[in-house]
Amino acid sequence: MMHGISELQLSLIVIGALSVGGVWGYNLWQERKHRKLEQKVFRGGQHDVLMHEPPQAEAAEQAAASPFAHAPKAMGERIEPRFIAPAGEEEEIDAAAALAVADTPDGRADAADAANELAEPSALSPAPEDEAGAAVLEDAHDPVLPPSAAAVEDSDPPEELADPVTDCVVHLDAAELIAAPLFWAAQRQILSRLVNRVVWSGFEENSGCWQRLHANDASSYRHLVAALQLADRNGPVAADDLALYCDGVRQLAAHYQAQVLVPVVADVLSRARALDEFCASVDWRLSLNLMHAEGQVLAVDSLRQLGDIAGLRPCDKTQKMDGLLHGLDAQGMSTFTLSLFDGMRFDAAASPTTAGVTLTIDVPRVADGVAAFDRMTQVAELIGNRLGTVIVDDQRRILSGETLAMIRAKIGEFQQKMAAQRIPAGSRRALRLYA
Repeated sequence: MMHGISELQLSLIVIGALSVGGVWGYNLWQERKHRKLEQKVFRGGQHDVLMHEPPQAEAAEQAAASPFAHAPKAMGERIEPRFIAPAGEEEEIDAAAALAVADTPDGRADAADAANELAEPSALSPAPEDEAGAAVLEDAHDPVLPPSAAAVEDSDPPEELADPVTDCVVHLDAAELIAAPLFWAAQRQILSRLVNRVVWSGFEENSGCWQRLHANDASSYRHLVAALQLADRNGPVAADDLALYCDGVRQLAAHYQAQVLVPVVADVLSRARALDEFCASVDWRLSLNLMHAEGQVLAVDSLRQLGDIAGLRPCDKTQKMDGLLHGLDAQGMSTFTLSLFDGMRFDAAASPTTAGVTLTIDVPRVADGVAAFDRMTQVAELIGNRLGTVIVDDQRRILSGETLAMIRAKIGEFQQKMAAQRIPAGSRRALRLYA
């Protein structure tokens, strides 16, 4: 059964017809507008310089100004046009090449092309007549890079900003300067939960140094680097966090029209897991417990005094008071600690006596673990001689001298493995991984 056209269908037909007519009319108006503009621009009696000879006075002036006006001509001899370079041309070439680099999206790639196009000897250049002239032309071939591009090529961010061993590092290279305040706000919005874990650094062109971006940074950068740590004592970076990081950096690069090479998430995740497995294999917090040989309690004040005699201090050079006594190295860094049983602080002891004390060394975080262990056992010997204590393990079994020697050798072995993997114990890299 056939039905008539509804009001809705009729309305749609009318709207469609009006839209088509409007577009056609707008195009017709634009065409007439441009035609009038063309007639106005090209109207006039301009003569063709190739088809009409210049006036005699003008031709005489051009002939007098020509560099070939006084050159002798042999009958029938062909004279090739040659360009005579004025003094100071080399500086102009260098300046022009630098400007060409600055106007390109990637100054590094186009610097050589810009210099070569401006300085390459050709049929228009005179052949050098002596060694000095040859040297000038040879120098003109050298690519001229702007200071920022040259400095970036020769340097990478320092290890504390972007560590190629422990971080996923991504470089962003933009043609135009990126304002740090705007970029900081954009990355906070895009990276969301990762903002406190991603370290951004920028190359400061005036100083030629890399510096870490922060919320109050008012600088502008062309070259930015992002770094996300791949593992720590909590395990490897999560797959969803890594995917968010890679996608976020890619979005930022697209927004600022920057060149970027983002690694494959699966490859980086595999690398993070391998790094975590190695770190776990050498992660060792070693504790030696000291108890009275006959089970008697120990006076807390006496232990504190013996610690002071042994050179232990309540804090290291960071001046962070944690209630423990620290054995310091030559740089003032803590190498081991002395605490009451169960890690209780000396300043939080609820009783004037304790069942024992614990000496603890965090092997990956100490530069010379063997030396620190030797000093730790010396402190244990001092306390044992004064208060009658013995060294026991977590099961309260006495540790023999042979067992202590094995522990000492194991510490050296672990730290050698770390050095072989470019993670020296006690280094900045190790301190980050074992934070």
